[in-house]
Amino acid sequence: MFQARTRLWFVLGVAVAALANGGSQPTESSALDQDRGFLFAGASARLLTDSHYSRDAVGELWDPTSDEISALEKVLANDLRASLIERQRPSDDGPLVHDYFRQYAGIHVNGRKLIFINGFHKSHVEDTVRWLSETHTESALKSFPKGARNEMFWHFVPVHVMDGGEFYFQAYYDPLSRRLVWFRFQGYA
Repeated sequence: MFQARTRLWFVLGVAVAALANGGSQPTESSALDQDRGFLFAGASARLLTDSHYSRDAVGELWDPTSDEISALEKVLANDLRASLIERQRPSDDGPLVHDYFRQYAGIHVNGRKLIFINGFHKSHVEDTVRWLSETHTESALKSFPKGARNEMFWHFVPVHVMDGGEFYFQAYYDPLSRRLVWFRFQGYA
């Protein structure tokens, strides 16, 4: 849950963005790019959840609808923007909401139906694509199926990074309350 101070920063950030935008919709940099979100559905959802949790921690999986993902992305864009504003230092440009890729999976945690969100900055995708374009042994590429050794790897391979600060985040979205019930950026080593 976000503290009242975070909400104040969010409201101020939205007001400034609206004034800079002539009161219109959020700027492109403050909205999520719909092409950068991917739902791990069916059996592939287990790949994503197993990369972040022990199998016992996540109950039965389910497939969110496109409407649920659309509603999630509106809430996520607002809460992510607020969290980025809170973390930025005056001299820091920092990442933008538009810069993030997301992987989704429908999960049950303690009997609650949620959508797990795994977020990562575009620099991770760029670095991985660059690495995949280089020559590697098959054993080095074992985590990347043959059809996933390109810019779309993140549709097949769960991104799991320890540390990395605001360039990586995880969250839970509750489709019933239509809000994030947990959000965190990675820490720093």
